[in-house]
Amino acid sequence: LLPPDPNRLVILSTPSARAPRKDAAILKRIGSIAEPVEFKKLTLEETGNQISRNLAKANLTIEPKARQLFSEAVAGNRGAIENETAKLAAYKEPGSVVTVDDVRGMVAGYEVFVVFELAKDILGGDTVRVLKQIRSLLADGNGPTAILFHISKHFIELYLVKNGKPLESKRRWLAWKYRDQTSKIDNVRLERMIGMTARADASMRRIGVPP
Repeated sequence: LLPPDPNRLVILSTPSARAPRKDAAILKRIGSIAEPVEFKKLTLEETGNQISRNLAKANLTIEPKARQLFSEAVAGNRGAIENETAKLAAYKEPGSVVTVDDVRGMVAGYEVFVVFELAKDILGGDTVRVLKQIRSLLADGNGPTAILFHISKHFIELYLVKNGKPLESKRRWLAWKYRDQTSKIDNVRLERMIGMTARADASMRRIGVPP
């Protein structure tokens, strides 16, 4: 940063789910020399608007339900918005409409979002919604053991976040999304659910799934 250069741009990024402290020494030092600009996560509405703008540049429009699903999947992450809209722009013909099926097939965060919503209903005890979502996943061609694997992984990651342990690097962006769920369950129940899913997974792989 020294000597000061008006053409120099310094970008600080962190995989942590927590916002950096404003009184951190490095931020105070940089702030005394340069003008800090903070890029916060976008709200759901802002995310949807940015998705629409990006797609419009490629002469694409998006269905309202697809836009909602897309917005929830990328969770306000600016980089993810740019990457995933670019993928859709390369995939779709100019002048066409992005559908829910396009988002399901192309957007990387969709699978995470589906499992997240399913786990939320499991923790909330909403049996009707859980069964409805599982039937929908099965109808889409997802195998029972694959569904169970992702649910089990979700609960393991919940346990890690709840106990202050880091997620694997490519999944650390999910930590902030998990925090709301961690406040609704204790370690004893989480450990029990992890054990139950592990035993169910082992049983299905060993003896198969009953018709």
